[in-house]
Amino acid sequence: MFSIKHTLFFLAVVAASGFIPLVASLDFTASKWIWTGDYSSGYAPPGSRAFRKTILTPPGKTARNIDIIMTANNFFALYINGVALGGRLNSNSWQVSNRFCATAQPDSNVIAVEGSNESGPAGVLAALQIIYTDGTTSTYVPDTTWKSSLTIPVGFMQPTYNDASWSFAIISGGFDAPPYNAPIPILPQAPGCSI
Repeated sequence: MFSIKHTLFFLAVVAASGFIPLVASLDFTASKWIWTGDYSSGYAPPGSRAFRKTILTPPGKTARNIDIIMTANNFFALYINGVALGGRLNSNSWQVSNRFCATAQPDSNVIAVEGSNESGPAGVLAALQIIYTDGTTSTYVPDTTWKSSLTIPVGFMQPTYNDASWSFAIISGGFDAPPYNAPIPILPQAPGCSI
């Protein structure tokens, strides 16, 4: 059994190593499902769409890690700063969320998603936390400031890609709005996560 002395020693080792533990847990409480502007009355045409969000680090902070939970109706592929982290390939998998982590760029980070819809309702649901080197965090959820495209342009996931001509995403529903009116379990982090 660990004593307070052992716990404090462990925390000192963690701090010295530069490892920053998560300060707050992630959930979908503040999240909304987003999609492109062709979503209407609970329906979106089948096909793939691209989404991007550039997150600037606040002045005086240095980003270290990113922790993200995500699902989509029906499929998704997630990229952070141009690196593919994973996704979901099963059409019923929107009922469960995946969890990913990545090393952040110090000043700016680009979240890019390819979402695909088979028919009917469509959406990407996420929540992400950026952990700074001082141990503080910021939490972000998809909203109407995310950019969206009706096509999947080559290289759209790269930080240098210019999305200035893209439209803004729309809200296709709250995290628990019909047909998503049930809690969405979050799978454990992928092996190798350092946060």
